[in-house]
Amino acid sequence: MNDTNIFNYVIPGILMLQPGVWLDEKRRSVWEEGREISVTRREYEVLHMLFRNKGRVLTYEQIYTRVWKEEYYEGRNSVICLMSRLRKKMKMVSCISSIREIGYMYQI
Repeated sequence: MNDTNIFNYVIPGILMLQPGVWLDEKRRSVWEEGREISVTRREYEVLHMLFRNKGRVLTYEQIYTRVWKEEYYEGRNSVICLMSRLRKKMKMVSCISSIREIGYMYQI
């Protein structure tokens, strides 16, 4: 078993983004340092999508079309604003990197 499995799948359906930050797939909720963080459906979906594609850069277009379920037309600002709101809500999102002019990436 590799380290990723040990840390990310301790409880089925509970995913650890980084120490202290958890996603509950069943309840579609986010937990940080033992407290639930109020996130919108889109905010949760972006976090989940980034986690499931760890180590891979996701473009603004990929994020927008999957989460908003609309054709990408100038959706970059919508994605950037959503990520800005998430960063304000959560202290511990250092695992998500901005890739300038491209999109975002979840890094371990």
